[in-house]
Amino acid sequence: MISRKILLLTASAMVALPAGAYAQTAAAPQAAVDDADIGEIVVTAQRREQALSDVGMSISAIGGEALQTRNFNNVSDLSKLVPGLSVSDSGFSTPIYTLRGVGINEPSIGSSSSVAIYVDEVPLAYPVMTQGTALDLQRVEVLKGPQGTLYGQNSTGGAINYIANKPTDEFAAGISATLGRFMRGNVEGFVSGPLAPTLKARVAVRGSFGDGWQESLSRNDSLGKVRNYTARAILDWEPSDNFKVSFNANGWIDKSDTIAPQLVAVFPGNSFNVDRNLVVVDGANPASCSAPVGRLPGCPINALTGTRVTAANNPVITRPELLPGRNPRAADWDAGRDFDRDDSFWQGSVRAEWQLNDTIALTSITSYAKLKRDQTSEFDGTAVSENLANFQKGEIKSFAQEVRMTADFANIHWLVGANYGNDRTNDDVTQFLRNASAVQNIFGFPSNGGRILARQRIKNWAVFTSIDAELTDQLTLSGGIRLSEDTRKFRGCGAPIDAFSTPAYTALINTFRAGAGLPPIPQLVAGQCYAVYTTAAVQQQDTAGLPLLTPGFANRTLKEDNVPWNVNLNFKPTPSSLVYARVSRGYKAGNFSTLNTTDHVAYNPVVQEKLTAYELGGRFRLGRMFSFEAAAFRYDYIDKQLRARVFVGPPFGNINAQDTIPKSRLKGFEASATLRPIEGLTLSGSGTYIKSKILRYTGQTVDGILQDQAGSPFNFTPKYSLNGDINYEHPVSATLNGFIGLNVSYRSKTSAVFTPPNTPQPNLAPFKIDEYTLIDGQLGVEDADGRWKAFIWGKNIFNKYYSTNVVRVSDVIVRFAGMPATYGATVSYKF
Repeated sequence: MISRKILLLTASAMVALPAGAYAQTAAAPQAAVDDADIGEIVVTAQRREQALSDVGMSISAIGGEALQTRNFNNVSDLSKLVPGLSVSDSGFSTPIYTLRGVGINEPSIGSSSSVAIYVDEVPLAYPVMTQGTALDLQRVEVLKGPQGTLYGQNSTGGAINYIANKPTDEFAAGISATLGRFMRGNVEGFVSGPLAPTLKARVAVRGSFGDGWQESLSRNDSLGKVRNYTARAILDWEPSDNFKVSFNANGWIDKSDTIAPQLVAVFPGNSFNVDRNLVVVDGANPASCSAPVGRLPGCPINALTGTRVTAANNPVITRPELLPGRNPRAADWDAGRDFDRDDSFWQGSVRAEWQLNDTIALTSITSYAKLKRDQTSEFDGTAVSENLANFQKGEIKSFAQEVRMTADFANIHWLVGANYGNDRTNDDVTQFLRNASAVQNIFGFPSNGGRILARQRIKNWAVFTSIDAELTDQLTLSGGIRLSEDTRKFRGCGAPIDAFSTPAYTALINTFRAGAGLPPIPQLVAGQCYAVYTTAAVQQQDTAGLPLLTPGFANRTLKEDNVPWNVNLNFKPTPSSLVYARVSRGYKAGNFSTLNTTDHVAYNPVVQEKLTAYELGGRFRLGRMFSFEAAAFRYDYIDKQLRARVFVGPPFGNINAQDTIPKSRLKGFEASATLRPIEGLTLSGSGTYIKSKILRYTGQTVDGILQDQAGSPFNFTPKYSLNGDINYEHPVSATLNGFIGLNVSYRSKTSAVFTPPNTPQPNLAPFKIDEYTLIDGQLGVEDADGRWKAFIWGKNIFNKYYSTNVVRVSDVIVRFAGMPATYGATVSYKF
């Protein structure tokens, strides 16, 4: 099989048109992005420097100086800079990346993203690793559309490449300090320069701090402190003109608080009243209810016990005055519990480059990363003790190796290479559910909750090639192909968290076993699996060989291969313009999820998703004064992955699990323009329109009803995304320049769940994500030579309330609100 694949790859490389590399089109070196006097941007889409107008790819690029002025220090800020990109809070410190509507709301530590993330071409294979990427950057590049033809990670949505500042030939150093609202700020510095004639280095560090910004609704308490430390060291060694090695060591430590979600509604209930209205009512005739509580008439019900709420037993969860409304700071969480992190990450990489002759070069990139997670998270947004809180421990070990050769001859650039990855992930999540209705009383026995134990071993390999051929001075044909194989081995189960909880789960299992004519199992112990096999099909595919309705680990293996590819045709009417047509296919590997479940069916993997993209676009530049680019695209989506509720039959019925949408489609258009009408003034705007549609899928609604979801737009996919910037710089003296900037980002409404137009559903209101417009600004002065800068800044200046994610967990629906208005000052100095 491997021999046939290699033969196929070789034949394809000879007759097909492998595409220019991963198209991580960077925005040029920093100066090229930030200097208004330079009309063209240099990019590295084909792993070599090219003018942006030569690359047929949809690209967003932001330079390091612009990132610093925008106070960019969190991956979620990137969504305010790039139309079509959203970065949502999953509640598990795992950001959810969605680009042009392509993404998956899957927070498991071992789940890869639909949008691949790199730092200097080194992969960060899992989104939870990406926290410290914003340190000492030269630029950020966002490539839209399927990727993976050349790099080690398959992706259907696109790729984000962070480019770090490199060691300098001469001594340089700098320091900056920021302080803002909630006493949040950071101190950052770097030192760079030669250590010996063939050796130079750069070290950058940052410490971030801040007080709590969330306020408890039920007591005098706050949450959200920041204690984060990030560092990177790069060592470049160039012993000869044709050989150089770069060593990169980076990492971070995070001892900040986790963030509490905001309570939206209690589930189940016959009606939902959002914000400051009643949480849940029982649907009875309001006239028959005495002394109704809250703004709306009805019979208040304690969703935890199912009993009428009276003045004597009114709990926090049903008091409308303790709902957050549209105040981003208002939330609640268990009293007396530390919701903090003790997370860490480090990564080392070695990049070696050898120029064999004038036309052929070899490159090797080796990396190893390790992440440890240890944190506690509030998850129900109430002060009801242990209704739902998560204690998360986890670890990732990730190894990656790539070797490639490039050759330039005549009008052809050719690249061929191979990569290998070997990862291990461990997830250990304890869910405290003592007061949740799901476990409050299991066959007469109370329980404190459950524990999730999950381990994955992930290996992948690929061989790839690309060719760019200049057919004429104006016409270039390029393409790329990659053969990839991914093998995942999973072992996991749900387990009682303590001895108090074991009688409940033992009784649950024995009840089902008695119904099947099986003898009872002995009393479980804490940490012993309670997840059981309920179907013969699952039992047969599992290597454990345990009988039906017998608790034990689920053991699964998923082995898949794929062939991503792309073909580009580029036409240059003028030296500074480009028209391109691109067809590409991308894949995202199948996946296992970390789920607390009693049914092994939930541990079945989802298969890989496949996306075929068609894009037609172009760019035009008129010197430094004006530039414009636009693209129209269509994505045909097969087996889109999602987290959902699925029906598995008796005894458990509906359970949380992963699922796939057999067929769906996206269509869209995006455009951006930059105008510099006078010296010092830059006006820029960009926007994306996306129309997404599920073509075939039958799935569960939020009420647990099986329904045809065809016609629904994708969740977490705004139809419109718009960005606008006004920046003006002008000398105020012979040695001093003043500058001012205003930045606007708009996202139209969307939903956290599917909303089919022809099959209306009740109870969708709590899951809506409203449209919002955020406005940031900066005002400051800097030395004419660029040695120092001082400015004040504001983010979300008008304190717009917005949310990025809504989740149903156990009895409640919660949302994750964005930050309120923040403002502060930054001072920086370069030596």
